[in-house]
Amino acid sequence: MTRSYLTTLIAIFILPLVCALTSAADSALQDVPEVKTSSGLIVGHQSPNRSDTYEFPGIRFAPPQNYSASDGTVLKASRWVSGLRAPLASTDDCVANIPPSLTFPDFTGNGFKIYNKFTGHLGNLQDEDCLALNIWTKSPLNIHQHSRFTIPGPHRPFYNGQYLAGIFGFSGAPGIEQNSGLRDQRAAVEWVRDNIAGFDGDANRITIFGQSAGSSSDPIVAGLISESGTALSFVPNNASCAQSLFYNISGTLRCGNSSTDAALVLKCVHDKGVKDVNVAAAKAPLLATQMIPQPPFHPTIDDAIISSNHTALGEAASFAKIPYLAGNTDFEAGFYRRAFTCPTKYATEFWVKYDVPTWRYRYMGGFDNPRLYGPWGDYPGSGLIWRWSLALLTMCLEELISKYVQHAWAAFGRDPVNGLQEHGWPRYDPQSHSLVRLAFQNNASADFVEHSLYDAPCPPVKDNDPLPSQGAL
Repeated sequence: MTRSYLTTLIAIFILPLVCALTSAADSALQDVPEVKTSSGLIVGHQSPNRSDTYEFPGIRFAPPQNYSASDGTVLKASRWVSGLRAPLASTDDCVANIPPSLTFPDFTGNGFKIYNKFTGHLGNLQDEDCLALNIWTKSPLNIHQHSRFTIPGPHRPFYNGQYLAGIFGFSGAPGIEQNSGLRDQRAAVEWVRDNIAGFDGDANRITIFGQSAGSSSDPIVAGLISESGTALSFVPNNASCAQSLFYNISGTLRCGNSSTDAALVLKCVHDKGVKDVNVAAAKAPLLATQMIPQPPFHPTIDDAIISSNHTALGEAASFAKIPYLAGNTDFEAGFYRRAFTCPTKYATEFWVKYDVPTWRYRYMGGFDNPRLYGPWGDYPGSGLIWRWSLALLTMCLEELISKYVQHAWAAFGRDPVNGLQEHGWPRYDPQSHSLVRLAFQNNASADFVEHSLYDAPCPPVKDNDPLPSQGAL
């Protein structure tokens, strides 16, 4: 093939960052907006849904070719200069293995639709040439990171964008820098920082929003928002485990194993087609969880990006001291107290301990139409439906709640230090009534309660084990 899998795997640091929403400027762009970027001249168009919004979908921030498979060089997006004239209006999904479609008794009609869209059951074509950002103007500058280290997020109706995951972002291959998917997050954020002024955006006011696995990184930005996940929400692979997983794949591909010269194994896998590697990855042993059996290609401890002890880093204040809005949904589908609720408690307590502006929320909406299954209630990702005001919201009250949530997120994006206080939310303090409940009893407003109302079952941070529910990641 022209572009090998391993070239992308090693050098490109596949994208778990899905879309950039910009900008904070009040002035409108010209009728046919053209923006000069480090990726070339980009031509946008008016949004079909909002006459006051321009969209620039499918902007490649890095090329998937022409990099050595042997050196593991970190690609900086700003290095790429291209003659690209226009965004890619429609790109294929990134290569990944789609999890099986599950059946549950009494699953709602909307539940099947939502599950299939979250897990990539859309029938789209796949290709490794898919590294792209989507940009909209005008709004406060937010960068959204999707959930899951293991399945694709592109072309979901909740947001648009491309990334590679699983073995393509977290291979565990020996002799190269690990966690390429996470490294690419930073490259993508740097692209936004370096180019967003051309879209009338303010590079000094970037807020990054992550959901589930997408919320476990802290790039250098002005504000952080996490939902249903923090760096304490998953158990990373150690180097030995990660390499054994890679050699499992190389063995399936008849490229050798740990007793074979590593360079020869890498070259052999490098020369295989993307589809062959993807098929081999699908045969790797799954990680047993109490949720969905999960492919095992996750971030690996390297003590550069992924620490062996994130709790110790939090206790020692070794984290980005950036204003933080963190939360989770109320029931989290019944699986995720230890993976989502408790890690959110621990993370926000670290921020508060070191006097970093912090807010914490819990989404409580109980409407039926976005529900997956009757008893489950809210679930990881259901908050996206409210923030993006999707078509599933059919009732007037639902729209009011959605607008309230959107205004709160916009207030934080405009001013991460003071915006939410001006919106009426107190800074989070574990000693006060400052946990924000959103849509409690389906009210289109917020109330404020003690965190112990929901955190009481959480063990001390050193005793918490998120692994049983890691299937969400």
